[in-house]
Amino acid sequence: MSRIVSRIVVLVSAVCALAIAVTAAPVHAEETGSLHGEVTSPVTAVTTIHAQLVDGDTQVSATVLNGSGEWTLPDLPYGTWRLWASSADPTIASQWFSNASTAGAARLIDINSNSDDVGGFSFTLRRGGEIQGKVTGPSGNSLLPAAQIDAIAIFSDDSEVTRVRVAPDGSYHLVGLPVGYYTVQFIDSAGIYHAMFWPSNDATADVKRVYVTADEGGSQLDTVALSGPTPTTSPTPTPKPTPTPTVKPKPVTVTKTGQSVSGVPSSVKRKKSKALPVKTRQGQKLVWKSTTPKICKISKGKVVAKKKKGTCKLTAVAAGTTRLKPYSAKFAIKVK
Repeated sequence: MSRIVSRIVVLVSAVCALAIAVTAAPVHAEETGSLHGEVTSPVTAVTTIHAQLVDGDTQVSATVLNGSGEWTLPDLPYGTWRLWASSADPTIASQWFSNASTAGAARLIDINSNSDDVGGFSFTLRRGGEIQGKVTGPSGNSLLPAAQIDAIAIFSDDSEVTRVRVAPDGSYHLVGLPVGYYTVQFIDSAGIYHAMFWPSNDATADVKRVYVTADEGGSQLDTVALSGPTPTTSPTPTPKPTPTPTVKPKPVTVTKTGQSVSGVPSSVKRKKSKALPVKTRQGQKLVWKSTTPKICKISKGKVVAKKKKGTCKLTAVAAGTTRLKPYSAKFAIKVK
C-alpha cells in the first residue's frame, strides 16, 4: 500500500511541475519589421508615405512636413507590402515603389525574419499631367441641376487614378496624373444620364485613350454630349418684390475640403479579385458595399467577381472631420 501511495505522490509532483513549466513559457509578441527611406523632391507641400499590407486591411503612413526628408515606418507585421507616396498638393502625381504609376504596377516588398529592416526607398514627386474638357446634356443642352456626374481618369492597366465632380456648367479638370495613356469615363451617381467613355455617346463603343504628359495645361478634350433626358422649358415665373433683409453679422465658418479616392479598378475578371483603396487620399477610412451581390462582393478589402458577367456596382463612404467633408461615391466595375 505504501508503494502505491509513493508512486501516486511522484506522479502528482511530475504533473504539477509540467503545468508550472507550461504556464511559465514566454508568450512571443507579434513579429514586426520596418521600412525607411527618403523623399528627395522639389515639392514643398506635405508628403505622406503609405504602406499597405497586400493580404489584409492594414495600412500605415508617415508624414514628411516640408516635402523632402527621411522617413521611417516602424512596427510593420511580417508580410508583403505595397509602398507609395502622395502629396497634399493635388496637382502632384502620386508615385508607387518603384517609380510605378498605379498599385497594380507597384513592386512588392517582403518583411520577414531574413529581412526585417529594409531601407533605400527613395521617392521624387513631381507635377502630374492634366485632362480637362466639358460635357453637356443631349443635343448640347445644359446639364440638369440634380445631376451628380464624376469625370474619372482610368490608367492603361484599367485602374482608376482619380476622379472629380463635373461643375454645374459641365466643365471638369483632372490633375495630378502620372504620365501615360488614359481613358476618361463619366458616371452620373444620380442616375439621370447614362455612363459613357470619351468621346462616344455610348458606354462601350469608340473608346479612345489620351496620352498625358506633365506639361502645364495638359490635354484639352472635345466637348461630349451625355445621353439621357432632354429638359423641358418651363415658363419663367413673375418675380415678386422682396423686402430688404436686416443685415446680420456673418458667423465665422470653417471651409471644409472635399475628399477623393484613387486606385479603384475599372474592371475585374470573373472569379477573380482586385484590391480596393482602404482610405481616401485625405486619410479617412473607406467603407465599401456591393449593391449587386449576384455580380460581386466585398471581402478583406477587395472586390471579388462572381461567375456572372455584368456591371459590379459599389458604394464607398468615409466620415468627415472638422476640416473634411464626408465622402460618398458610387463606382461601376466591369466584370469580364
